[in-house]
Amino acid sequence: MSDGVVGTTATVPPGLNENYALNLKFILDSILERFQEFQQKYDDGVDQSRVTFNKLVTDAQNAANLALLNAVNNADLMAKQAIRHADIAASNQLVEQQQTAEITDDDINKISQAVTAAITAVLANMATGRPPANVTGAVKPATTS
Repeated sequence: MSDGVVGTTATVPPGLNENYALNLKFILDSILERFQEFQQKYDDGVDQSRVTFNKLVTDAQNAANLALLNAVNNADLMAKQAIRHADIAASNQLVEQQQTAEITDDDINKISQAVTAAITAVLANMATGRPPANVTGAVKPATTS
């Protein structure tokens, strides 16, 4: 039956007319034709599903690549901001140091605390999604208390 031809070598059962073989061939040919139509519709549906699936996978991959690129850019900007904050903290400490003749352990602790605070602030802002503090990079005047 794979070639689409139905054999009609069956003998006519006793009591049936001579058109039995012709009618049987017509019925089987009609069934085969309907099957082939449904098979074609099924194959077309599978092809369309494959195209849709491939498009979805491609779109998802593009979205993932864009998200990764954005994450890398954000991390780069946050690192630059952290360095800027550390530079500002070190600059503030340098101004204070110019007023004294030597660096003491207390001064080193102040610098370490300022750098740590600046990096912590940037990381906290990055974790919460808020923009970094002091985006302009302007140095706030030191307050004395």
